[in-house]
Amino acid sequence: FDPTKVGVIYESEELNSILLQLCNYDAEKLNFNTANRWDKSPIIKNLLKENKDASLAELKSDPSDLYPYAVANNDKIKYSHIPSKDTGIWRVFLPQFSSTTKFFIDDTMSATASTWTHRCQSKDEAEYIKNIVSDPRYVWVIDQLKVSKRISSSIRYLPIAPIDQVLNADQLSYIDSQL
Repeated sequence: FDPTKVGVIYESEELNSILLQLCNYDAEKLNFNTANRWDKSPIIKNLLKENKDASLAELKSDPSDLYPYAVANNDKIKYSHIPSKDTGIWRVFLPQFSSTTKFFIDDTMSATASTWTHRCQSKDEAEYIKNIVSDPRYVWVIDQLKVSKRISSSIRYLPIAPIDQVLNADQLSYIDSQL
């Protein structure tokens, strides 16, 4: 095992085999991160530079004319006065701390540090990646990598490839038995 990729050796030989196979698979890797995230501190700093009220940096529960921009804040959608830095860039969103691992795509929404995003070149690419990682077997693998119920950065070593293309029949059968 390369501990820089997985970080943990599991008691389950099957799980270790699955993770090793996925991490070593020759394909582009997932790149979930918090780049260009919605971050209150720099927003306040910019608002003050522009002689605007710092309270405009607050997130609101409901949209309004003053707070029209959606922000993924872990499992909830909040609303901001400030638009996303990534407006027009399709991304796959992943709440970092959620009881259910789920993915969605958008090209206008911001994300706080509690929601990771994978930037894509197009809507088609975003849908393709979302479909791959939303496979219940792939979700199971991602859930095994969680640390204290949070998505682990080890997700970045997983391939952008359908799981049944990467794993063998025995490995897939093992995952199916765990679902």
